[in-house]
This record gives sequence, structure tokens and C-alpha cells, in this order.
Amino acid sequence: MKKLYFIVQFQLDDVDGFKESNGWKTITVYSIADNVPVHEFEVEIACSENSIEAIQGYLDDNGMGDDTYQFTEL
Repeated sequence: MKKLYFIVQFQLDDVDGFKESNGWKTITVYSIADNVPVHEFEVEIACSENSIEAIQGYLDDNGMGDDTYQFTEL
């Protein structure tokens, strides 16, 4: 089983000095190699979508879906 770690950041727009959500989030996915985080990829999705399903969808779409993954949100 491969371990992947991810961070979810909600995208904000600056409107007259105020930060407002624009309805999207960026998911940044990492693995660990030799005790060092390795950036794997990023996915942008609507805030209402499931983060883990989006990560798995990216893996499936890019030929990496055959492996079993454990996901941990940081």
C-alpha cells in the first residue's frame, strides 16, 4: 500500500480588501521519500466535491489507479 498525504487550500478572491471564497479548492498531494516530502500533483475542484475521490480520480486518469493507496490529510 502506498501512502499519499494531501493539503486542501480553499481558493480566495480579493474583493475590495476582503478575502472571499470563489467556490474552488486546490488539493496538493505529496509522498514521502527518504523522510522528505515529494510533491506529486495538484488537483483543483469545486469546494463541494470530495477530496479523496478527486485524488483517486486523478490517479485513475493518469495510469496510477492500479495501486492501493492510503490517504492522509495534513
